[in-house]
Amino acid sequence: MREFGFTIEAFNKGLRQYGRARLNHGTASVCLNMVPKSLGLIGYKFKIMPFNIIPTYPFPQIFHLKRYFLLFMKDAIYSVEADNTLTLKLDLSTEFNANPTWEYRTWDIADFYTYIIATNGSVMVQSDPDTGVFSIKPPTTSFPLLSTVVNYRGQIMGIPNQTWPV
Repeated sequence: MREFGFTIEAFNKGLRQYGRARLNHGTASVCLNMVPKSLGLIGYKFKIMPFNIIPTYPFPQIFHLKRYFLLFMKDAIYSVEADNTLTLKLDLSTEFNANPTWEYRTWDIADFYTYIIATNGSVMVQSDPDTGVFSIKPPTTSFPLLSTVVNYRGQIMGIPNQTWPV
């Protein structure tokens, strides 16, 4: 039995040249896992762990922020430079060893360009807007320990990790 042969028009015409081109023009609008070149599409070459660290699931977490390119491990925060070298911003291993109730969870981050606040539910980390130095932010009654944090229209929004006095 003969199979039905057909041609996908988008493969012949390629990607749309302009973002305002009609959607049903017969061209492709996105190109996933391929890099468009002048001679056609070339498969994307993945980098396999360019950093000198040993990954343990679910770490490392990489955040590409407005000012920083940060790599979060379970107990350390690094800044990723342009040549893929890591600069230690904050080492949390002594704090995690001193507080056995702290858990290694994934990090959430809120980016305010010069000010960054990150939390993993056990500890909050902030950056100084003037110097860029990272430090632990102790919870207070007006700013409790958050289990998650987000930048919502320029405001810090989060869910408190424990009972918060009203």
